[in-house]
Amino acid sequence: MTPVARALQAQGWETIAVAQGVGSLDGFDRVYDLPPFRRGGLRAHLAAFRVLRRVLLREAPDIAHLHTPAAVALGRLAAVNARVPSIAVVHGTFLEPRSLRGVLFAAAEAPFAWLSSRTVVVNGDDARFYRRVCRRGSVKQAPAGGAGVDVRPAGPSAPCTPTALYLGRLAADKNLDFLVEAWKEARHRIPNLRLRIVGGTLDGDPPWQPPDLEGIEHASWSESSAEIDRAGVLVATSRREGFPMVVAEAICAGIPVVAVENRGTREIARQVDAGLTVAPLETAGFADGLVAAVKLHERHPRLDLLARWGTEATVAFHIAVITDCVAQTVASERRSPDPPRVE
Repeated sequence: MTPVARALQAQGWETIAVAQGVGSLDGFDRVYDLPPFRRGGLRAHLAAFRVLRRVLLREAPDIAHLHTPAAVALGRLAAVNARVPSIAVVHGTFLEPRSLRGVLFAAAEAPFAWLSSRTVVVNGDDARFYRRVCRRGSVKQAPAGGAGVDVRPAGPSAPCTPTALYLGRLAADKNLDFLVEAWKEARHRIPNLRLRIVGGTLDGDPPWQPPDLEGIEHASWSESSAEIDRAGVLVATSRREGFPMVVAEAICAGIPVVAVENRGTREIARQVDAGLTVAPLETAGFADGLVAAVKLHERHPRLDLLARWGTEATVAFHIAVITDCVAQTVASERRSPDPPRVE
């Protein structure tokens, strides 16, 4: 949200951030820290709700811009309580894969999603769900996962040693055991194929430890563009993604991608005609896709996608949604023209 906040400030807005761990945030006029609540229990969420409500009442913003599933759920209720309109940015849902958790998520979202004045989604599958439960015309689909792609085109040739790159959180829900098994099968056909795993855990994540196997290397978080540039192919195996940004970044840079099917990869596949192999969730099929991508040795940067998915286009989208929502709220309530603020 920092690029959006800075663009709003350039237009005369005042911007406020309320988040867990605000020490790394910049570009806002003021910041407030929420107590830890990610993957926390009921008590942790109630504590975060009270802080958020208190900030909304103190600042009385013109709009609350809400991100991440837990913050969206808390923010909708806190915003309604403080009589502040809200925009829910749904980067990903628990509607897939089909499970009891998905059923419970849908049952909780259906009666509360309409509380937000606008709902921003990042794929067509989520758009269909939210258009059934939200106000007519209030659901918008953002480009590039609502975050914006910012990468440079990759170099002209693949590295000498074929490398499959995983870049992301090291969590059990990322399906990384499946990735390792598929890589093992692919390595029978490409004996020098490396698997480079880059990333770490976040607070509350169910941890996953990379296995100590020849051919697998692990590094902590690093600059994603450089990692993608050195890779032969990017791999993604999570079964739940709203719009996997690392997949979009690799495709824009010209690096082939092999990924399992989920809402996000289906959305990207609708928008691109090359560079992405959506593989089945079985090791032999994923290994086939991985071997084929490694053997291509072709890189085709997509400057057309960068223009459509880039940070500039994404910022413009968010600002348009925010300003339209505030303008309609002001018109309907005939509020005084105070300096607009977004939180």
